[in-house]
Amino acid sequence: MNTLKVGGIFLLAIAGLISVTSCDSKITNPTNTEPARVELVPLSLGNKWVFRRRMYGYEDPYTDSVDSSWIDSAFVYQGRLWYGVRGGSGFTSNDSLGYWGLSIVEEDTAWTTELLYPYPAAIGTTWTSESDSMTFTVAATGLTVTVPAGTFKGCIRYNVQQSEGITNYIIARPGIGFIKSFYDNPVMYPPISVTFELMSFRVVE
Repeated sequence: MNTLKVGGIFLLAIAGLISVTSCDSKITNPTNTEPARVELVPLSLGNKWVFRRRMYGYEDPYTDSVDSSWIDSAFVYQGRLWYGVRGGSGFTSNDSLGYWGLSIVEEDTAWTTELLYPYPAAIGTTWTSESDSMTFTVAATGLTVTVPAGTFKGCIRYNVQQSEGITNYIIARPGIGFIKSFYDNPVMYPPISVTFELMSFRVVE
């Protein structure tokens, strides 16, 4: 993929209707001053993310590969628009609470929705996933993180609670999506460490 949008999508366009009513150029009646909401993971048909995956200690001493995920479908369920993420997390959607997932259970006879990552994110917020019982915590906000796709400010780190000795976290940049994840388990045999880092991305405006 040749299209990289590292900086452009961070800019918020603010339009205003301004009237000058006196000689001191006093501004009155501004309108449309609210910036457009930035989603944790932007969802539009054609969006794509390419990741570098580095794995240590699993079968081979070291493996380096490339994984991709992209949005290739959309449909409405219970009045909400959901997007299909190929090579990723199934069906997803955004709202004012954050980033949601839609899961199919019981051989297509039932569907369940779940808030996967709250956004806006407040440090210390903790929740437990209904689908896999893992506990997540917003560990940090406003981070600056460098990955192959570039250096990104304003990132959020979500920690995943694991057994003692295991480190697992996910980093997202609102407006771009997930840019890094890290899993390290030195207590299992053989030990394993897996890192995903964003290499490039395409976000359709």
